[in-house]
Parts: sequence; C-alpha cells; structure tokens
Amino acid sequence: MPLPVRHNIGAFPTYMWKSEATIINRLISEILNRGLSVSVYDGCAYPVKRSTNRAEIQRNVAATDETHFWVRDADGNQVAWFLMMHGNWCDVISDCTDNDLTNEIMRAIEPTINRQEGKQ
Repeated sequence: MPLPVRHNIGAFPTYMWKSEATIINRLISEILNRGLSVSVYDGCAYPVKRSTNRAEIQRNVAATDETHFWVRDADGNQVAWFLMMHGNWCDVISDCTDNDLTNEIMRAIEPTINRQEGKQ
C-alpha cells in the first residue's frame, strides 16, 4: 500500500489519507450543522464525549484503524452511529445506523464521496 497523501485539512492527523479526511470532514460538518454532538470512540476508549468542537473531533480521528462517531441530539439521546475503517479511502464510512437521519446525512455527503473515488 502506498504512503498516505499528506494534507492540511483542519486538525486531522496528517498521516490520514487525504480522501478520508475530506469525507470525514464533510460528515462532521453535516452532523454539527444539525445541532448534534459527537462522541469519538477509537475501539479502546472515548477520547471525545458529546463534543461540538470540530478541531477536537478531528484531532481524535484515526488514532487506531477504526473510528466510531456516536451522535447525540441536544437532549442527549443517541440518534446516529457511524463507523470509519481507515485505509479504505473513499469507502472510509463502512457502516452506520439505518434511520432517516443517517440516510439524510449520507445522501448529503454522497457527492463528496463520489468526488474522492479513485483518490487516496
């Protein structure tokens, strides 16, 4: 596998693939623009809990080979979940909750995913 294409996208770790950082950045935008918060789970721990701070969320993505976003509304109800498997480039979002909200978010980021196809 080739080395990741370096990027300067927000506060994401620079060892991430540029295509993955681009897609996850759009995912974060769609979540935060809806007034929701994100807890980041790295497969071992929750380094971020119920955050609306983009840079804090970005810094804690890709600490391991997988990142989970647990998404909550203003009342603290869990409303969505996204699983990112790093190294899958444009297919970085590997799974998510199947509900109206996540389907709406995935439709909103689909053009970004399509533009990243074939890119690292």
